[in-house]
Amino acid sequence: MPTKQRDELFKKQIEELCDHKERIILCAKYLKEKFGSHLAWLKPKVVIILGSGLGPLANVVTDKKSILYKKIPFFPNSTAPGHEGRLIIGKIGGVPVFVMSGRTHGYEGVSAKEITSPLRVFHLLGVRNLIVTNACGGIADNLKLGDIMVIKNHNGLLMRDNPLTGANDENFGPRFPGRLYPYDQKWQTLFHEMTEKMKLKIKNGVFAAVPGPNYETYEELIFLRKNGVSGIGMSTVYEAIVATHQNWRILGISIVTDCPLDQKTDVTSDEVIKVANKTGRTLKKLLVKFIKKADF
Repeated sequence: MPTKQRDELFKKQIEELCDHKERIILCAKYLKEKFGSHLAWLKPKVVIILGSGLGPLANVVTDKKSILYKKIPFFPNSTAPGHEGRLIIGKIGGVPVFVMSGRTHGYEGVSAKEITSPLRVFHLLGVRNLIVTNACGGIADNLKLGDIMVIKNHNGLLMRDNPLTGANDENFGPRFPGRLYPYDQKWQTLFHEMTEKMKLKIKNGVFAAVPGPNYETYEELIFLRKNGVSGIGMSTVYEAIVATHQNWRILGISIVTDCPLDQKTDVTSDEVIKVANKTGRTLKKLLVKFIKKADF
């Protein structure tokens, strides 16, 4: 690449970084003013992202205040079915939390950097832990409809974008972050110990992010399964990448809302949300117990 062209590209990246960082700072400032003494009192150290059909989990939050995403300056709004698009601050099991009831996806026409900007905002507000949930298609032989899967690792090679593309801000993390195992292994162990005591069968698996919004073909599913993927979805990996960049601890949980290789009919979003709502009742109890026990 010629020197002049390289310099112009670098200048553009720096301008984008400054604009992006300014938006993040303004968003954090707005939330400080909006939640005021409530935020100062709670000081949440963990954020929970609720995936498709899992919004009812937000009902367990006590001492809460909330605001719609669309009313928060520079906060990405969600347009996907089963995603309310509401930010909640309060307590779960006595532990101060932020809860994102719904998320934004790449197929909604938003860049990976914008999708993950809430995690940058929460970092400025003192958060250092992430619990991320999603609805996934189960393609491993051991997964069935309604299963809860702890994400032991992910595959993000099929993503169309990366939230770390562009100039890096060292205040959030290094240029080349890396974790062989992004999801906290101690938290995974704790979650499994809890479910064993409750006599619940919880699975482990590798989650792969695909661009969407279309569901996968049979051949695509076979390809992914042959390459070690257990569950597939259109989210989560972006957030895990940014949380890793910021040196956060992460717990990832999937609800298997469809098993496309076993079904005789095509998957629909209505079916996904229906299963997520049903299994979400169990996940709600598990998350409350986990949050009470976890060392945030």
